[in-house]
Amino acid sequence: RSSARNTCAAELALTTGMRLSEWSTLLDIEVPAESGGAPVALQACAKNGRSRRVYIPASTVESINLYPDTERVSLVRKSQSSLRQKLPSLAIVSEIDCSVGKLTYAIDGQPKRVPIAGIPIDVRRRLVRVQDSGFVEPLSLFVGKGGKPPTQRRWHQYFVDANERLIMFADE
Repeated sequence: RSSARNTCAAELALTTGMRLSEWSTLLDIEVPAESGGAPVALQACAKNGRSRRVYIPASTVESINLYPDTERVSLVRKSQSSLRQKLPSLAIVSEIDCSVGKLTYAIDGQPKRVPIAGIPIDVRRRLVRVQDSGFVEPLSLFVGKGGKPPTQRRWHQYFVDANERLIMFADE
């Protein structure tokens, strides 16, 4: 179980009003590392691809910023073998320019420079940075087994499981 990840995801959903397709595909670079609230631009992952901005409250940003240093780092470390094997099918990031909100990545050897908010969901799920040491770092904020983000179907199952645990406690 990844309780810190799931707690952060639930808090993000509840405090921002983001849809599952939006918060589950956020990239780590879209949530500021410093404390304080922050607006996030959504487009490709938003309903009907409509551009909109969502504000993440300071308390939620602080909670989210704890997750990468705990569960996430451990999951990513354990997933290195799997991530390296999948490299040919992943989107390799070569440049992140947050000052202009653009990212450069290559899929199948084809480089693309695009606005971060406009990166399609299927590509967001495949974005990784490869460090000089060979360490593969997923850009997805939330990662699961194998270093890839959980699917929407899997997120639904996490919440069904959590609800069942709550019902067990209520019956006691």
